[in-house]
Amino acid sequence: MPTPARRRLNKARVLHQAGAIMHQHGAQGLTIRSLAAALKVTPMAIYRHFKNKDALLSALLDDFIRDAQVLPPDSLDWDQWLIHMGRRMYAAQAASPMWIGLLGSLQVPHQGLVVMNRCVDRLVAAGFSDAQALRAFFAVVQISMGAALLHSGLEKLDPASALHPDNQLEAQKLLQRFNSTAAVMDTPAIDASLATLVAGLRVQLEAAS
Repeated sequence: MPTPARRRLNKARVLHQAGAIMHQHGAQGLTIRSLAAALKVTPMAIYRHFKNKDALLSALLDDFIRDAQVLPPDSLDWDQWLIHMGRRMYAAQAASPMWIGLLGSLQVPHQGLVVMNRCVDRLVAAGFSDAQALRAFFAVVQISMGAALLHSGLEKLDPASALHPDNQLEAQKLLQRFNSTAAVMDTPAIDASLATLVAGLRVQLEAAS
């Protein structure tokens, strides 16, 4: 006779608990064994829903991309559409930087493919070639990911924790510069990078017309 916990176990419940563990302990702390213990089931019960940890992480990444809602309204012009998508990508990654280090180690999930295809379709409809549209999409991903990674690193910057005196001086100098200027990694900084990309794309579009 199955226990009540096993009767209620489904993919949604597994993913909810896995996400909670990952946010508390990171990807390294999420294991099939720790997940099974938290759900009070055997590891085999987890394997009935996900064949391994990578499959579990891919499903979590799929949910992360879907919940980020990076796709803009179709009513926007292609340039504002691209900027909106880049802002949303940055905001999602800055809020959950744990995903940045995992993106290259997991297969692109369904929602990631949807976002990529929608972006390429939008740019092709505006007059870009498939190759230009793909390069533009990759550039937006790189801009948003790099900015989110730097944002996360700067948030953790603490001169007092530096092991070498020279590192303390460099960290203090950098923090003083950030404090004396606008918040460099806020949305306006992302807008500046995206605006540069869009300006280059406009030149390409005009050259093709």
